[in-house]
Amino acid sequence: MAGRVNGRLVAVLIVLGSLVGVAGVFAVWLDRQALDTDEWTNTSSRLLENSKIRAAVAEYEVNELYANVDVAGELAQVFPRTARPLAGPAAAGLRVAIQQAAQRALGTPLALRAWRQANRVAHRQLLAAINGGEGPVSTSGGNVTLNLNALVQQIAGQGSSGISLPADAAQLEVLHSDQLDTAQRAARWIRDLTLILILLGVSLYAAAVLLARGWRRVALRGVGIGAIAAGIVALIVRGVIGHYVVQELSRDPTVKPAADEVWSIGSSLLSETAIFLMIDGLFIVCAAALAGPTPMARGLRGMAAPYLRDRPVVTYAGLGVVFLLLTWWGPTLAFREPISLAVIAVLLVVGMEALRRQTAREFPEAGSRPLQEHPWWTHVRERTGEAAPRVRATFARLASSSRAHDQGNGPLSPSELDSLRQLADLRERGALSEEEFAEQKARILKP
Repeated sequence: MAGRVNGRLVAVLIVLGSLVGVAGVFAVWLDRQALDTDEWTNTSSRLLENSKIRAAVAEYEVNELYANVDVAGELAQVFPRTARPLAGPAAAGLRVAIQQAAQRALGTPLALRAWRQANRVAHRQLLAAINGGEGPVSTSGGNVTLNLNALVQQIAGQGSSGISLPADAAQLEVLHSDQLDTAQRAARWIRDLTLILILLGVSLYAAAVLLARGWRRVALRGVGIGAIAAGIVALIVRGVIGHYVVQELSRDPTVKPAADEVWSIGSSLLSETAIFLMIDGLFIVCAAALAGPTPMARGLRGMAAPYLRDRPVVTYAGLGVVFLLLTWWGPTLAFREPISLAVIAVLLVVGMEALRRQTAREFPEAGSRPLQEHPWWTHVRERTGEAAPRVRATFARLASSSRAHDQGNGPLSPSELDSLRQLADLRERGALSEEEFAEQKARILKP
């Protein structure tokens, strides 16, 4: 009875840890996407590099240009006196041409650098305001703005000369002074929640493994499967939220393609975080399989027994090298955060020690020997030997069909191919001699 209750408790802990993992994926995404200047800048650059989003930005900039500049009046000053009545229609027609030119201009390296710099400055202003005015960029009256004046000015130069914008044109307000307190509390909430969810999820998984006395390998495998499931659920939730957000923000069908791209690019870090969690879970499942009872797992442990059992310094030195390589590579977000790195290091040491003790119990006197003498390798060779005749027969049938096709006057029908395969199979079994096979084949291929 106690074992059954203990098993249920372990299962509950794994499920809770996986649910926390789903929430943690979104918390990590919000923390890095919203509160990391480099991540924000990189994402905003990818947005402008997208053609659909670039078209929407170009339309906004042209609207800003026409809202702040009397384009018709500017053209009237350039036109001859007799042609000045045409300035209004010309300005309307020029609007389409300027928008097309704007879309092309936004794809140039100069425009991309200006966009990147504008977003970097705005995000630094945002962080400076959130952090209480600290940082390299100060804010004016608590307002944070995205200054696109330089970009719009470039667009103005694409359409005509001599047009200048007011200094306060094309200023997108990101944060107003009366929203500062809310933004500061939201930022603290995101940062604290991210840390709490990471620690809570790892603690629930660790508690599940510790409580599974006598079957911790199974519990560890369950933890890995739970992490994979959490990543899959996070991806599903991302899709559901994305569909709702795009539908709500793009009531106008003309902006829906750009809204789709914005969500796809803006939540790409969310997808990466979920996939990284799934990769971590796969690592855990593989570790549990390595300690399992399968012939392959036992063979691998037997091969490594002399080192795991008798050379702990070499074993842990190799583990340290692997850990350093993973830290340098950073394949998942878990290898980029100090807290998760410390947790991973502890788990690797505990797991390696458990593997060493299990191997010492299973192979108390195993010594080093060549690969070909290990039972696991013998098992692999036996299975390969059993499959070899079937593979050779398949290739022989394919070769016979190919030769028959080459000797014929055209493509073979399905019935002819089937007859040739049956003949080749009978020859492989010894039911037909080579002469009989050749005679029957010639009869089938006879035009």
